[in-house]
Amino acid sequence: MVLITCDETKFLGDSCEKLLEEYDIRFVGVINHLGNLVVGNCKIGIKPYEQGAKRKIMYTQMILSLSMDKEFDESLGSVEHVMSFRKNVVMISIPRKEGLIVISAEKTVNVERLVKKAKILFEIGTC
Repeated sequence: MVLITCDETKFLGDSCEKLLEEYDIRFVGVINHLGNLVVGNCKIGIKPYEQGAKRKIMYTQMILSLSMDKEFDESLGSVEHVMSFRKNVVMISIPRKEGLIVISAEKTVNVERLVKKAKILFEIGTC
């Protein structure tokens, strides 16, 4: 498990806020390896589809899935990002040393452009 310093928390929070300025974004957050939200928020005026315990279950499932996917890193390479196209929303998760960047966006979002911008803002490898 990775401990997050105050400076890192501020950096992650600032990065979430910058990405949240994008038009089609509903939510941006960072969850840790236990599935807990470290930083993040919904865009003002947006009502989350999932709240409370159901949201925690969703985060835990995302972390568990990433953990299980690591089994194939040697042969397939590491996970760069995961997209889930749902009826109401696009969910994107991007691995980072602290856990996962979680993004909820409208279906009209340009996913590849958004992922590229997120990786730049959160300083994740090369895009």
